[in-house]
Amino acid sequence: WCVVEVMSDDWMRALAESLAAHFPRVVAEPYFHECFEHGVEERHAEEAMSVTQSILRARPQLLPETLRDARLMARALDGVWDRLGDIVGAAG
Repeated sequence: WCVVEVMSDDWMRALAESLAAHFPRVVAEPYFHECFEHGVEERHAEEAMSVTQSILRARPQLLPETLRDARLMARALDGVWDRLGDIVGAAG
């Protein structure tokens, strides 16, 4: 989950910028404005990392399972990007 949270700010900014090409004021809309102005996604990433670190310090036996799940998440995200690449390629 930490991976998703760490990348969320980049995704949100890319989404807002792509929408802004057609709807220039979208970045000023409350949802995006709040996210960017107050670092919401960055804060979520920090919190996710902090919670994960605390849990692993308290229960180090969970490290192998946590790393296994992180690999699964990374593969799944690669699949998302690959599929998005296919969609964009087909649209072009």
